[in-house]
Amino acid sequence: MEIIIASMIAFAASFAAIPVVIYLSRKKNLLDKPDQRKQHKEPIPTMGGVGVFVGIMASAIIWTGLLSLLEAISISFAISMLLVTGVVDDLKGLSPLFRLCIQSIAAVVAVHAGFVIHFPNIFHIDGMFMMIFEYVFTIIVIAGVTNAFNLIDGIDGLAGGLGFINATLFGFLFLFLGNYGFAIFAFSFAASLLAFLKYNFNPARIFMGDTGSLVLGYLMVVFAIKVINLSASTEWTTTFVLVVFSMLLVPVIDTMRVFLFRILKKKSPFSADRSHIHHLLLKTGFDHKKASFILCTANIILIVEAYLLSNVKIEFAILILLGSALFLIEVLSIKRFFKIRTRINVLYHDYRTISDDNLLLLKYLNSKKKI
Repeated sequence: MEIIIASMIAFAASFAAIPVVIYLSRKKNLLDKPDQRKQHKEPIPTMGGVGVFVGIMASAIIWTGLLSLLEAISISFAISMLLVTGVVDDLKGLSPLFRLCIQSIAAVVAVHAGFVIHFPNIFHIDGMFMMIFEYVFTIIVIAGVTNAFNLIDGIDGLAGGLGFINATLFGFLFLFLGNYGFAIFAFSFAASLLAFLKYNFNPARIFMGDTGSLVLGYLMVVFAIKVINLSASTEWTTTFVLVVFSMLLVPVIDTMRVFLFRILKKKSPFSADRSHIHHLLLKTGFDHKKASFILCTANIILIVEAYLLSNVKIEFAILILLGSALFLIEVLSIKRFFKIRTRINVLYHDYRTISDDNLLLLKYLNSKKKI
């Protein structure tokens, strides 16, 4: 019953708050204006994440009491800090390095609250060194995944759609593991995102902005670490690890791919361009709705595959999932090949038509000469 009540509170609060954010954004001219890199044609209000945040905090009266005090305070502080960072970034713009520093601070807060990725000490490494390694690795992962979800927020409905699917599944995973507090938290977050999607589906009336995508990415990876740690003492550890790993793959693999290509071109990995997978899908002719649907479907496919790989040795299963994610991203842009082939066929047909016309003209001129 508490899950339903919290979710309803979160949905209602976000659903009511977002129109207010839209109104105030238009009144104060806090709009995302079109340019050569962006897809929209008219200025659109941003900071939709503020509405999502309102839903999360409105339901906090229920879920915070079921978390440990340290977890509740740490998560609330971290997402509030990320929200403020997103607001400033949406209004004035912040450097990628500064945003990364804030994400790293939020990661340190999570680590301090106990959200740490642990490894089996199979090589009997010194305990202090192993602990430092786990802390540093966790900070890198949290900051990296937060940044990846921030970067995947490029078209209408995509980041919100991925977040809604994952948050809903996290809710069920927490329920299965018996952690009622985090289950309510995850379902409430999903409800807030669902309310946001009502205004964000193409044509969008508001964008999530950094205010929402930073909080989204942070909660996704924090939920993932919590699930892994809760499942460590169960017989389904491998299944849970693979499933939560797959839930983060679409934005993470896309970000790694884009960063690699930018570095190979001797550009900053944080330089803005149109090389993300959602940009490629738009270039091939898909609209925002279809591109978002395709990538959300790819996310679900990877989750199902992860579950089916539960009986495979975890190292091999992770490699298979990574390969599948890379394969899916490349296949999703395969329409480019058919589009290019179609253009070549059209050009060839035009060439043949011109050649045939020239041949007829030559025959006509020759016949005139004979006369």
